Amino acid sequence: MKKIMLSSFISILFYSSFGQLNIGNGANWVVSGNASVVLQDLNLINNGTLAAGTGKFKFAGSQNSNISGNSALSFSTLEIAKTSNARVNLVNDINIGSSVSFVSGLLDLGNSKVVLAPSALLTGETEISRATTNGTGYLQITQNLNAPNATDPGNLGVVISSSANLGSVIVRRGHIVSSGTGLTTSTSRYFDIIPVTNSNLNATLRFKYFDAEKNGLDENSFSLYQSNNSGANWSKLSGSVRNTTSNYVERVGLSRLSRFTAGVTTTARENTENTPAITSDQTNDAQSPTTNFQLEAKPKWTVGPNPNNGYFFFSIEGIKEQIPVVLFTVDGKTIGNYKVNNGQRQQVSGLKNGMYILKAAGMEAFKVLVQGSTSTIINNTGKSNGKF
Repeated sequence: MKKIMLSSFISILFYSSFGQLNIGNGANWVVSGNASVVLQDLNLINNGTLAAGTGKFKFAGSQNSNISGNSALSFSTLEIAKTSNARVNLVNDINIGSSVSFVSGLLDLGNSKVVLAPSALLTGETEISRATTNGTGYLQITQNLNAPNATDPGNLGVVISSSANLGSVIVRRGHIVSSGTGLTTSTSRYFDIIPVTNSNLNATLRFKYFDAEKNGLDENSFSLYQSNNSGANWSKLSGSVRNTTSNYVERVGLSRLSRFTAGVTTTARENTENTPAITSDQTNDAQSPTTNFQLEAKPKWTVGPNPNNGYFFFSIEGIKEQIPVVLFTVDGKTIGNYKVNNGQRQQVSGLKNGMYILKAAGMEAFKVLVQGSTSTIINNTGKSNGKF
């Protein structure tokens, strides 16, 4: 058997004309201690034995990479650091001992699963760097949850509280759009929560999601839905509380846990270029501009494209007089000020990656997602507002 040892005192960067690190049949690849293995635009194929130790495997570069092979794969830390919207694709299952760390780029689960150790977690997930899939893959963790208090197992995005001792609990996060009896459509996220003790729980569950997972739906209409038969039938949970700024739907007083998603029971979908993503609350520092003007019934935002690469337009229809509009960051920092007439288009350019909020007095806020990168903002006068 061929055996390759990597020392904890080195960080190794692989370059290969074949575009892959291939651990062949009979090979034994051992990472000793905290060595860092950086795969720059390389695929990882494990047909032998990979002993990752406590080291880190980092997938970097601007090209897609695959993790595949005939043998099981276990990592201590897996870091996703892809640029240019590249991703790491899973072709087989993997185990994580410590963390999956998101710096940039996507981890595409495909039809595979990521099994986290009880103390492992996801770190750094954002709108543009996260785990996702169009397939049946999922993330899973098993933890003992005895009287959990706002516990988010593995940082997967579902927060559980209960005065009951649930015992060993399996939590799975998948990304299939759900539908069935009682549910028209949903976000591209669901959770399976399977506790040993599953009755009279009086539990509170907070279901988190990303804007990129809204599936074109108006989040102001989201309710929490529960299925007790793996998604064939769904019950809308009345009394759901939603927060469209922090992106969650929450329900208290649940007697049992099973499968959950956030969804709607109508077929109406948002047009991301013409219909706002309505928020149910305000950001802490984003105050509405004030002036004397009148609004017609139901003034309407138009923003396009959304999401965008930092260049977009917006307008408002249904106003009688010119009104001010303010563009904020999600933490309340003012980025731009505009004066808008009915139907007049305003151009915004040069926004960095992130979430922004358009606000006008008397209207719901509109969230804009930027997935491009630059540093200068151009307002409607054509003048730069500088870097931020």
